[in-house]
Amino acid sequence: MDWQINRSAFWALLAVIGAGCALLWVLAEQVEDLRLQEHQVRIKMDQAAQRLQTARENYDYVKAFYEQYRHLVSGGIVAPEDRLQWIDAVRAVAETIKIPHMDYQLNPQREYVLATSNTAPSGVRIFFSSMYLKLSLLHEGDLIAFMTRLEEQAKGLFDIDFCKLERRSEKLVYQPEATNISATCDIRWYTLRGAS
Repeated sequence: MDWQINRSAFWALLAVIGAGCALLWVLAEQVEDLRLQEHQVRIKMDQAAQRLQTARENYDYVKAFYEQYRHLVSGGIVAPEDRLQWIDAVRAVAETIKIPHMDYQLNPQREYVLATSNTAPSGVRIFFSSMYLKLSLLHEGDLIAFMTRLEEQAKGLFDIDFCKLERRSEKLVYQPEATNISATCDIRWYTLRGAS
């Protein structure tokens, strides 16, 4: 009888041990699943932290350059070309300085291709429109005054590609409407655009 009791107790003990082992195996699987989930959550948290850091850097960048950008937009540089405003500015300056005669021609806009060693910031494209000017001047100072006043009054960014001055006659005439010098200039009006 003792053997029967011991045998039953033994089987019961084996059943409890088996159930315990099965329970430990299930718990080990769940712990492994939890570790895997924790690892995935950490990866997502790291990715979110990186995105947050990038967003903060972008915000700081925008904050640092926003006023400069607004200045470029309001100055007509980061904008579609304003050909009519350029022509009006050239005419107004010529009238203010009392240039006796002026001819101009504004050519179609083209993209400015940078040399390979120079690159524009990512996504920024530079365009220019050449304006040919022929001015009849009293003296050389009128050309300097013209360009200075144009820079002050015109909306946009331009530079002088070339200028050629020629004397119209050997004898200088000192009257306001005299045309002692002929100036031929090519200026470039620039605009910037993001990639489209």
